[in-house]
Amino acid sequence: MRLLFEIGHLKTATPATVSRAGILFLNYADVGWNPYVSSWIDTREVQSEKANLQILFDKYVPICLDTLRVRFKKITPVPDITMVTTLCYLLECLLNPTNTPPDCNKELYELYFVFAAVWAFGGAMFQDQVRIQCSCERKSLLACASPAQEKSYPLKTLHTGFVTLQSSV
Repeated sequence: MRLLFEIGHLKTATPATVSRAGILFLNYADVGWNPYVSSWIDTREVQSEKANLQILFDKYVPICLDTLRVRFKKITPVPDITMVTTLCYLLECLLNPTNTPPDCNKELYELYFVFAAVWAFGGAMFQDQVRIQCSCERKSLLACASPAQEKSYPLKTLHTGFVTLQSSV
């Protein structure tokens, strides 16, 4: 018989329990979010998408996590890995062949990434911080966007923003 235990801490486990059950404890501080992101990116099929996603994760995620840790309070504590996992799940939904064909430009990936990041990192914030967070996110996350692009993507609050692509028909 084999059992698998998933526990959050080993505060109440005795040495006998640890040795008999063969418990392996991985400290989040030692592992971080990079291995999860690397393995998630490896599951993507398009090579150009993999390269773009790695650049976007390296560019935005550390800054967002540091800013949220220092400047903002959340409704409930959310671990960094949970926010990054949420970002990956949102990107999984948004980055489909219809939205991002293999020949699309990297700005389109960045648009979807920013939208998903705003929701993943700002979803558990207090309502009075949402407006502040959105303006900060727009300044830091959309710094690469031209003024015309920023005007076409107005974000008054976190809950009113969405991504829509208009075809030039």
